[in-house]
Amino acid sequence: AAEKKDEESLFVSLMRSMELRGDVFSQRYLQDFLNGALLLFWLGHEEAADEAMQNCLKLYSRDSVPQGREAALEAYVRYALNSHKPQKAEQMADELLAKAPEHVMALVVKMRSSLEDGNRAQAQDYARRVQRLSPDASAPYRAAAQILAVDPNRPGEYKEPAGPK
Repeated sequence: AAEKKDEESLFVSLMRSMELRGDVFSQRYLQDFLNGALLLFWLGHEEAADEAMQNCLKLYSRDSVPQGREAALEAYVRYALNSHKPQKAEQMADELLAKAPEHVMALVVKMRSSLEDGNRAQAQDYARRVQRLSPDASAPYRAAAQILAVDPNRPGEYKEPAGPK
């Protein structure tokens, strides 16, 4: 137990040093931010992980970073999906979809959030859009297929998957 606590303390220090180091606006740094936040989340520090992603969004939203906000929004969406908490990124998904209506990962956030909210019909609408835009073997396509699958507890509710791409 003490060893885990030491690793967690070291990790928190590493994340803080990452925030302070140079090369901030590279793709690698943004990916490190995402990976670090996910590790914090998996170590049980959800609040710290959320804060790290909020800091990432603020950092990349500066005017001096062309398309930095969009990249950080996408990283936040990926964080929410990988932590199985899509509702954390609903606002970010809305912002991405306003600029790019066919942004698959943002649509997946909306799809999963709708399902969690109990709005199966809306989730299915998003799922059809995801399937139309995604390669057949991709994770988003498979997630959408699960939502569109026949539910034996809801007879008569099945709708065909999206048509040809």
